[in-house]
Formats: sequence, structure tokens, C-alpha cells
Amino acid sequence: RQGLGGVAFAEGGAGPLALQGRLGYRPQGAFPLFPEEGLFGRLHLRYRLVPRGVVGLLLEGERGLRAEATYALREEATYTLGAGFASGPYLVLGWKGEVGEGMEVLDLALRLGGVNRLEAALYLGEASLFLTLSHPWAGSVGAWLGDLGLEVGYQKAPYAWVRYAWRWP
Repeated sequence: RQGLGGVAFAEGGAGPLALQGRLGYRPQGAFPLFPEEGLFGRLHLRYRLVPRGVVGLLLEGERGLRAEATYALREEATYTLGAGFASGPYLVLGWKGEVGEGMEVLDLALRLGGVNRLEAALYLGEASLFLTLSHPWAGSVGAWLGDLGLEVGYQKAPYAWVRYAWRWP
């Protein structure tokens, strides 16, 4: 079952619609760096209903399907409320806003129920910091500087990776 695999990513938007997608195939997983095996994908659509309201739909699957629907209301900060289903139903709560005086942005998301995960991201211009904690126990800490990223974490076993994002203009 060994062999080559691949993943294609796409993102873009037009008017009030934004799209992020990923589709891949890997004949055999190589945990923890490449945990997916077989056909896997992710589709995230966002549609701006009104100037301050955005609905989102997330579909993600490898061995099972995860579906999530959210509504985000942007006042001075952005507040997100939603629901999803993975191994069971879950609630999505989120907050995103500017912190500090240098236009830094903090993004927090909490999923409770069938998925139990806390995600935090701090965007500092060219640099970004990430923290993810899950139950059953898993977690990661990551940093990106421009197109270069480093992540260390634990998910069934400790891991670390360095990645470079190559982008077409």
C-alpha cells in the first residue's frame, strides 16, 4: 500500500462569497506528519449576508464526515455562534478582535460536544502564533513567519514539523 500521494489546495472569492478547499489522496498515512489515509478533503464556504453578518459552512472528511454551520456577527469584534456534527453534535463559540495598539488580532474558537477543542491564534503582521488543545488529549503550538512555519505538538505521539508555503502570485 505504499506509494505517492498528493494534496491540492485552493482558495479565493468573488463578491460576497469566499471559498477554501483541499482535496487529497494518500495510499498510507505516515503519522503524525501525514495522518490522512485514502481520499480526504475539506471545503469551507463563507457568504456575506449583510454588511456585518457572515454564514459559514464547513465540510471535512477522511474516515468520517464533519459538518459545521456558523453565523458570525461583526461589530467592533467578530462573534461566532454555530453548531456541528462529527462523532456527535457540538457547539461552536468564537471571538475575533484587535488586541494591543499595533493592530494585532486575536482569534479564539471553542468547540464543545462531539468535538472538544480550543483554538487560539494571534496575528502580528508577518508573524502568527497558534495554540490548539483538544480532548481526548492532543495539543500543538505553532508559529509562522511569512511563508515559513514551525509546529510542535502531541497527538497519540509527540511530533514536530517545519513547512514552507509556496504561493503563486
